[in-house]
Amino acid sequence: MDDTLKLLRTANYELRTGVAEQRHHPTNRERLHALLDVLSYLYMTYGKPERARDYLRLLVKLRPSESRLLRALALSELESGNPERAKEILEESLELEMTRKERAATFLILSRVLWRLQRSEDSGMAAYQFLQEKSLEAEVVRENDSLK
Repeated sequence: MDDTLKLLRTANYELRTGVAEQRHHPTNRERLHALLDVLSYLYMTYGKPERARDYLRLLVKLRPSESRLLRALALSELESGNPERAKEILEESLELEMTRKERAATFLILSRVLWRLQRSEDSGMAAYQFLQEKSLEAEVVRENDSLK
């Protein structure tokens, strides 16, 4: 009872002072995206990549230009036994605008996918591109640090 009363007082205060309006209240769409994201993460973590893939496919339909989701979908495809589909997703995602860090992560996963497809030379090239992106990213960070 005491906690409920405290909660009501806090809500009343926030409404009177306008604090409640200043907070960001997620929309139902944002809540749905967050829920799908968490569920896919949990299913991947606990060894159920097929279930994670289902949620990630929905998320990618809702937010097709988010490279993090495409990488997660590719990983779930790979772990579900679909390395060809994972490769297609990653190659398509490289056409999106990404940061160097995101591109590096994409090449790293692509290297793993190509290795699984027994394409060791292509896997090595993807790993090399990963290293290139990481070194360029580190160079930019060093430049920014020296400007401070």
